[in-house]
Amino acid sequence: MMKFKVRPVVFALHQWTGVVLGLLLVVICVSGSVLVFSEEINRTLHPQWTHSKLQGARISPAAAIHTLRTTFAESQVLSLRVPLEPDGTYMGVLVSGKRLQVGFVDPRGGALMGGRIDVLSVPIGFLLLLHTSLLAGAVGGLMVGMAGILLIVLGLSGLVLWPGWGRWRQGVRVRWGSPSRLVNYDLHKVSGILSAVLLVLIALTGSALVFHDLVEEWVYGLFAQKPPPHLVSTVRPGLKPLEIARVLERAQAAVPQATVTNVSLPTRPQGVVYVTMRWPQAEGAGQGTVALDQYTATVLRMDNPLRLTPPEQVMNWLYPLHVGNFAGLPMRILYAAAGLAPALLFWTGFVLWLDRLKKRLGRRAVAAHSK
Repeated sequence: MMKFKVRPVVFALHQWTGVVLGLLLVVICVSGSVLVFSEEINRTLHPQWTHSKLQGARISPAAAIHTLRTTFAESQVLSLRVPLEPDGTYMGVLVSGKRLQVGFVDPRGGALMGGRIDVLSVPIGFLLLLHTSLLAGAVGGLMVGMAGILLIVLGLSGLVLWPGWGRWRQGVRVRWGSPSRLVNYDLHKVSGILSAVLLVLIALTGSALVFHDLVEEWVYGLFAQKPPPHLVSTVRPGLKPLEIARVLERAQAAVPQATVTNVSLPTRPQGVVYVTMRWPQAEGAGQGTVALDQYTATVLRMDNPLRLTPPEQVMNWLYPLHVGNFAGLPMRILYAAAGLAPALLFWTGFVLWLDRLKKRLGRRAVAAHSK
């Protein structure tokens, strides 16, 4: 009976996944690496939109939403990001037809800064859509999620193939004076072992965010709990949505000492207003959400990051673990470096594959000539 060998199968899986999908993974990972510092890049490239030079009292998030809605009446405001920086500005995300746009509002005085800007015309906006959907909408988003799963396969198979198990010095050594093939191999194995665990974590959480509902069912099932029900606003004949100011007042009253960081507005009659807030004394994934009925401002659910159940904690940590914003600047730098690693891994792996391909074709040519 022939003994089955695991390593050749793992090697073939690793090699062909990398060759076929490597370039796609490079695009997703490198764009994600840049997005780790999206706030800083935006503030540097576009100070005319992101910096307020005025003094005085700040207007409320509701007033900023009102400015966007009245100025761009033909567009729908999807969300509002509240600035945490002392000189930051409100950023609203709007949609007009199929065009995604942003608008900036000065928190001191309420003036619009820069008009309505197409997301694709802003470098960070372009990279964000490239990273999350490959500029291909919902279908592209599913492709990104599947690519994340395959990146997990690459990372785990690379760990299995790493030659340093039991001989760690060999696994982390780069033979710089050797032929180029050996140098490429060493760079591949070293960069792979240094980035594999973090890349698998990033890919795992990224795919979980894409397939959120399915993952949520699995996570709650692991803890023998049912996932929270889908929230809807109660629609009644003749009832109109409340002014957003009243809804936000109710959210703030529910958590008086919390700081509003983002407002997500409903796009359908049954939709719900989600107010993301930074809870006092909360660290790490320390943001919670208050969900409210858009017609009555009734609090439908409140996710307090200080009192989450185990499955809620898992789901609440997905985004921070994906972007690395939970442990300060050093962690963000580490995430950015890990996002760049697939570029080196793809190049060195592709060169090694070409070298093997040339040798294989050469052997076939010699065999054919000798017949």
